[in-house]
Amino acid sequence: MKTTVASQKETGAIIAFTTVLFGGYFAVLSSLPSQLQHKYHFNALQVGLCYIPYGAGSLTSRWTLGKLIDWNFRRHAKNHGIEIVHNRQVQLISMPVERARLQITLPAIYCASIVMVGYDWTMNYKVDLAGPLVMLFFISHLVSGATSTLITLMIDCHVDGPATANSANNLFRCCFGAGAVAAAVPLINSIGIGWTSTLIGFVWVAFSPVLWGVYFWGHEYRKTKEARQQ
Repeated sequence: MKTTVASQKETGAIIAFTTVLFGGYFAVLSSLPSQLQHKYHFNALQVGLCYIPYGAGSLTSRWTLGKLIDWNFRRHAKNHGIEIVHNRQVQLISMPVERARLQITLPAIYCASIVMVGYDWTMNYKVDLAGPLVMLFFISHLVSGATSTLITLMIDCHVDGPATANSANNLFRCCFGAGAVAAAVPLINSIGIGWTSTLIGFVWVAFSPVLWGVYFWGHEYRKTKEARQQ
């Protein structure tokens, strides 16, 4: 069932990009302890404290990107005459929910790509610790918000089976994430952390047309699929 969900055009595109985004994010995040120990000679306690900006960035994304996403969703719903009722499922077949979500998500992804490059080059040149930690906060802030929005979009496209859609997403992104984490340290040792982050940022931007396809054609595909099922 999970592979059936992933084989659908729109859902497959969302899962594919979420997987790439998640893998690159955790590849760099997993290298944080070794980089801090090597470049700043930190002990385990100091390394653990450096994860605080990561947690803070994830937490605060709900009050920035989360609020923007909700506002944009309500704006689109109002334009299409759909009433939003708290704790009640809304039929979204007549609404281009893909645009409502991705109008905020795509800029966040491009900003995350820029910040990712900045984070690892500041780490590469061993600047003052405040530099990498501030960058780490914004990476977490942007990537967490973008990932949660993509997951929400996928559930919007499968209101009749949200658990299955989410499980399919978790299956692919966790498997790919494990591989990315395993490859992170050898890649950093080979080309350096600065070029590793540049490569990840480039991959995110290079894969972003997948989401643009969902943005422009996802709603039509969803309506066609609904009509075929009926």
